[in-house]
Amino acid sequence: MNVYLFQMTNSLLRNMKDRCFFITLILLFNLFIQNGYSQVVINEVSICPNDRMIAGLSVKVDGSIIGTFPLSVNEPAAGEWIELYNNSCSPIDISGYYLGTFNSIDGEGMSYKIPSGKIIPSKGFAIIRGENTAIPTGSNLIDIVARESEVSSFCIDFPHPSNNNQRMWFSNSTGWVGLYNSSGLALDALSWGGVLSSTNSNGKPCVPGNPLSLGLPSYSSFPSANKKNIPYTFATDGSGDPIKGKTFVRIPDGGAWSSTYASETSSYGTNNQPIVNLDFTITPIQPTCALPSGGSIAVSLPTGGVSPYEFKIGVGAP
Repeated sequence: MNVYLFQMTNSLLRNMKDRCFFITLILLFNLFIQNGYSQVVINEVSICPNDRMIAGLSVKVDGSIIGTFPLSVNEPAAGEWIELYNNSCSPIDISGYYLGTFNSIDGEGMSYKIPSGKIIPSKGFAIIRGENTAIPTGSNLIDIVARESEVSSFCIDFPHPSNNNQRMWFSNSTGWVGLYNSSGLALDALSWGGVLSSTNSNGKPCVPGNPLSLGLPSYSSFPSANKKNIPYTFATDGSGDPIKGKTFVRIPDGGAWSSTYASETSSYGTNNQPIVNLDFTITPIQPTCALPSGGSIAVSLPTGGVSPYEFKIGVGAP
């Protein structure tokens, strides 16, 4: 692709005395592709987690991904989480990436900056979670705990007016979350509920330390192809939130957003869809990348089922 671009554009620039600028553009293009910015996507979002048993008490952990919102001792919050997915066949460094949102209920922009040294494995996951979430058990992932004590990693515009607490949270009714690279480039976004208000859609998340022109791009700034709205009706009559204990999820990983919800424990840091055969179901394996040429492999026949068998084989598969 790069050679084609060079040949096509070279004819347009043949009268230019200095082509250094164009060569620089090619180098930047290569760097952009190699860094894989478009390959990392939001893969699953938990905005209303179930209560959890902590220190022998059943406590409410809904209310934030970072920080606390204690209306009582049994509501410590910090139980929401987001899963990212690396859709490429190479590890990708997400150090310095941002998760951002704007909440029109409080009129706040909020964001979290991913710490340094965080690399998502090929076809793997990154869980960014609050301190009161379960520890993910998947094997092909990195676990990132967003701690309230790491004040330089997150920001909100204003403390909550009722108790002066600082928290980053996702509304259970209507809201959004965006993923940005370390330069603040808008990569991927998800919204839920009804149509976002103008205030919510155009509100900019703040930035920890306030670089990047004092704000990350708003939801309305994301290209249409890079954002999705999942409509659902929030229960305001006390009958229970339909997203309670559920997640918004892509199926398969990195694919289209599903119109149905997943259990928050069924695909937490693991593949979102099992491999199903008419005769039996086996545990999902890591999505495959091309095998290097040469070499050999050994496979074991599954127990049960009817031949002929079909095998999906890739690097890292058992």
